Amino acid sequence: MAEQTTKKELLVELELESAVLEMVRNKEQEEYEEEVMNLEASINESREEYLVTARENERIRRKDDLVIERNKHYIEALIQQDVADIT
Repeated sequence: MAEQTTKKELLVELELESAVLEMVRNKEQEEYEEEVMNLEASINESREEYLVTARENERIRRKDDLVIERNKHYIEALIQQDVADIT
């Protein structure tokens, strides 16, 4: 009879250990999934920041291009005026 109790106790202990291992595995899976979600959010945030910066840089580049073109025309006009004044 004592041997039977020991087998039952062993079975209960093994079931308990299995339940604990299952809980640990589930917790680790949850933590892993949370970490993946955080990394994905961080990547998306970085991507959005990059796109905002790229758009801002493009806007600045276009503005600079306009200023450069305007200055070229202004310089050409000044040169033509100087040439006209000389002749």
